[in-house]
Amino acid sequence: MSLEDEAILRHKAAQFIFQLGAELNCPVYIVGKACDIGAASLFLSWKVTEDPKFPLPRLKNFVRAFVKIAAKKTETPPEDSKEFGKWKDTLLIHEHSLLEGICFDLELDNPYERLLSLKEELSGA
Repeated sequence: MSLEDEAILRHKAAQFIFQLGAELNCPVYIVGKACDIGAASLFLSWKVTEDPKFPLPRLKNFVRAFVKIAAKKTETPPEDSKEFGKWKDTLLIHEHSLLEGICFDLELDNPYERLLSLKEELSGA
């Protein structure tokens, strides 16, 4: 997948969350929470996958990207600031909540592998 295609998919995923929230008359703060949880999900998924081609960024770099996108800021707060700490804590708290939700079972099936095997089965039929 090209970087351009990946960017398009990411944009579509974010738009989906916002559009679904709007359709359901969901308060903005709840949509924002969904985005926070989405960021934590990406962080956790990246940690679990451990792909050597795409190493997980250091936590501080992930938080910087999180702040840049979520808060629509060009400059991120210094690492030793309260604001940076709040964003970092938000990410880690949601990561922990996700882990609790899946009972810390990190042996999750990759849905893409199942889809690829189904595609192969259907192609051979």
